Amino acid sequence: MNIKEARRRAGFNQAELGALVGLDQSGISRLERGERPITLDTLRQIARVLNIPLTDLLDDEMGDDAA
Repeated sequence: MNIKEARRRAGFNQAELGALVGLDQSGISRLERGERPITLDTLRQIARVLNIPLTDLLDDEMGDDAA
């Protein structure tokens, strides 16, 4: 699952998610579009806020070959 899909399922907009993980709306937007590198710490924070397993996001970030 990608960040955008997970965020939408959880009912957050980009600004709300960003405020909870220490990024602004444009930072979340750039993460979702793959235009900004993401750290494992940020990915953990996003997973925690969205109440999903970190592995759900890691699978998408690492691509299908990671499985």
